[in-house]
Amino acid sequence: MVKNALEINVLPEFDRGVSAKEAKSYLNRLESDLFLKHNNGTPAKDIIGVYTSAMDHLLQVLYNNAKKDVLERTGKRKIVTALVAMGGYGRRELNPHSDIDLMLLYNGRLDKAIEELSKKFMYVLWDTGLDIGFSVRSVNQCLNLIRDDHKTMTSLLDSRLLAGGRSAYDILLKRFEKMMTPRYKDRFIKEKLEESRERQAKYGGTVYILEPNIKEGKGGLRDFHTVMWVARLTKGIVNKDMLASSGLLFHDQLDKLLKSVEFLWRIRNDLHFNFKKKSDQLTFDSQERIAKLFGYKDTNSSLGVEAFMRDYYLYANRIDRYSSLVISRLIYKPKKGVSFGRGRYRTINSDFNILNGMLALKDEVDVRKVPELLIKTFECSQLYLIDIHPVTIESISGSFSIVDDGFRALPAVNKTFLRIIGRKKGLYDVLKKMHSVGFLGRYIPEFRDITCKVQHDLYHVYTVDVHSLFCREGVGTTFFRGI
Repeated sequence: MVKNALEINVLPEFDRGVSAKEAKSYLNRLESDLFLKHNNGTPAKDIIGVYTSAMDHLLQVLYNNAKKDVLERTGKRKIVTALVAMGGYGRRELNPHSDIDLMLLYNGRLDKAIEELSKKFMYVLWDTGLDIGFSVRSVNQCLNLIRDDHKTMTSLLDSRLLAGGRSAYDILLKRFEKMMTPRYKDRFIKEKLEESRERQAKYGGTVYILEPNIKEGKGGLRDFHTVMWVARLTKGIVNKDMLASSGLLFHDQLDKLLKSVEFLWRIRNDLHFNFKKKSDQLTFDSQERIAKLFGYKDTNSSLGVEAFMRDYYLYANRIDRYSSLVISRLIYKPKKGVSFGRGRYRTINSDFNILNGMLALKDEVDVRKVPELLIKTFECSQLYLIDIHPVTIESISGSFSIVDDGFRALPAVNKTFLRIIGRKKGLYDVLKKMHSVGFLGRYIPEFRDITCKVQHDLYHVYTVDVHSLFCREGVGTTFFRGI
């Protein structure tokens, strides 16, 4: 039975023969109850938790009844199978109308009883209208598929036993762990991070677009999922709280990260409820409706929807920043004598190396003792047209507290900044990096005032700050003096 603080109707304990009509009626009641609670401000994690638990109960009833029916008709004493929840459903993060990924797992040979069970179970599911992804696989088939398909491997990382016997599932997990050699894990992580870069580029390449995809876009929920997958493989982390207990984030950082995820979850719940299907695009029209639901009001200086979207960009940027921070701490480890880990590197000057194609501060360099190195890091990145190493980003970001009036008054700092904006080559990329890590807003307080500022119309594809960076002809000494 569903156990949660929310009071909702749950399925009765049917003996057998639950029809698709009854299951569909139950789902409609469930969705109506949860939609009302969502509109009344119930936290998204509670909505998701209840919906996931209720779906567990429904599927367990349908599976057990189908199994009982097949056993009675075939005269068999038992059918040894496991019903496994995969992907987001396996993570217990099921938004209304999300895909429900299931696998019927068995060990050994596929016999007629297992075939009948899968058909009986699926026929009812199809008629409920649920968006089901369903596979029937042996342990060997599953392992063979994992070797060639990292999406299946990712789904298995998030899997959990839903119904049936444990034996086949436990065998799968044991053999899966043996497959996870350091070399295999490294390859998986490398491909996952490349997949993440391609995904972000596909959906705009920045947090600050007019109609963001809250799942797949930069700063979206998938970035947080990627963190958890990499953390699972590198440190054995299996829940969010372990990000803090393992030292990857401070507790207050984790709280801010989870608050950001909660904000996006609540938006996603609303999109699913209102469109009656899986929907992750925060459209122009949806923004106005959700802003009102979340309590954002118009003022003399701005629209409520603009304040809502500014908060969205701030939360998404936080997910992007903390996700990058955790991943850099997981995969880039300092090694004495070589800046930030093993790999090919060459010295640029007394302060910087190029390590594996990225700019890296040398181990012995302390930017707090030489403040102008903060801005020279960005200049060096621009000159060599290379990205900044994640560990160097973490290092300089941790020193931003020194960016004050005294820092702004340093002649070396101002001369470096003028050189940066005086070069057209690599200008946008370096300004975007300075902005994304938070340096530009600290160095130029006036720019901080327009960070994530929204103009709610169809003519502005990006936020005001990003539009400013895009104006290459206008980005120069005169532009920044005029802010």
